[in-house]
Amino acid sequence: LRAKLGDFAYSDMVGHISTGLVVVNVILMCMPYEGMTPAYAATLENAASLITWSFIVEMVVKLLGLGCSRYWSDGWNCIDGTIVSLSILEMVMTTLFAAGGVKLSFLRMLRMLRVLRVLRLMRSWKGLYKIVMTLIKSIPEMSNVLILMLLIMTIFAVTARRRRTRRPHTGHTTSRE
Repeated sequence: LRAKLGDFAYSDMVGHISTGLVVVNVILMCMPYEGMTPAYAATLENAASLITWSFIVEMVVKLLGLGCSRYWSDGWNCIDGTIVSLSILEMVMTTLFAAGGVKLSFLRMLRMLRVLRVLRLMRSWKGLYKIVMTLIKSIPEMSNVLILMLLIMTIFAVTARRRRTRRPHTGHTTSRE
């Protein structure tokens, strides 16, 4: 049974459904607007909760299929598991504090962590993964370019400052204040 659950959790069908849910989640995150009706906001929240519950079920199936140690030994599962755990924390905190009528800004911050679900797309979209990894690998080399740009900007700033302090027709420098 454990092996079948593991095979099911890593099947192409589940992978495609997860990718679709991530895309739908991103669309849902773009849909709120200022002055929306409470019914519309509740519909968006219910849809987001349904997606979160889908990811929770996926995580549980993977945990049952692989076991805890094998699940957390995979880097992608670490990312997924962390995102799902943060989503569970956000749901629990919202439930606890919404009942008391408390509106806390950190709940909005936890809700914004849903955007991390986009990282799941890198698992299925290899091109996106290559672009992100190339960007990460190029960061140390970018420091050399930034230093060169800073040097060039400093040279031009000093040159411009010196030209600006000269009188237009005489060539004499003005007194500095």
